[in-house]
Amino acid sequence: MNISKTIEIKCACGTSFIHEREQNEISDIFPNFGVPDKCPSCEASANLEMLRKLEERKIEAAKAREERKTGALAKMRLEWPANVPKIYSGTDIAHKSFNAAGWHRVSKWEPSEDHPWLGLIGTVGSCKSRIAVMLAEREHERQLASSFDADEPNPRSYYGKEKSRPEFYFTQAYRISEAAENIKIGSFDRKDRARDFLQYIANVDLLLIDDIGKMKSGEHIAAEWFALIDYRHSEKLTTIWTANNEPDEFAKIMGPQFADPFAGRFNSSSKIAKF
Repeated sequence: MNISKTIEIKCACGTSFIHEREQNEISDIFPNFGVPDKCPSCEASANLEMLRKLEERKIEAAKAREERKTGALAKMRLEWPANVPKIYSGTDIAHKSFNAAGWHRVSKWEPSEDHPWLGLIGTVGSCKSRIAVMLAEREHERQLASSFDADEPNPRSYYGKEKSRPEFYFTQAYRISEAAENIKIGSFDRKDRARDFLQYIANVDLLLIDDIGKMKSGEHIAAEWFALIDYRHSEKLTTIWTANNEPDEFAKIMGPQFADPFAGRFNSSSKIAKF
């Protein structure tokens, strides 16, 4: 049988109030356990004050996050020229040689769930690489800004390294072929550097591969290329690429084992624009 006990409590504000508590083993050992020290009015005021402080902390945290975001974006814009070849680090879209029509066709591009990749196909002088860099800069800025909108960043882990903000990397296609070749015939140092390079670009948030098709052939090189492209395809990692020909054409260099699936990854993941 439960026994209740009525207690008269005096609040710090001077108000006395009655509290009824159940007598049990816990109350016998800890007589003050569960006994309020504030009257209902003071308790309500304390709760309101706690909510006010929590709201203040949220506002302060949001302000601090916005300041970090502004600083990170400013740093990204300042450092951007060092991330791409100098020839593409600044573009005058009003220049007569600039492909304004091509830019207009893709200027609103953003990666989607079904097509996280963008392919720009065109001949020499079509500004495909320049436009790809412009789109990459805007997409990298968007990804970086979005990473501050959540309370916690969404890091990816690769090769034992953790990062908290999105990263971008520009590479020419031939460099990927060289890395693949070094894994097979390079010195120990070159092998390690090549593996690190391929592991990094496989996982980087935004990758721009310029001039696909201008790459060496060979079974081992084709295998490394396919592993890279297949992984980014399966993980839906944003990828921008340029080429002179369509995937079915430039994939022929991959040989009979990889050509069709290699082209298939590009065709299925990419929105493709031909200049």
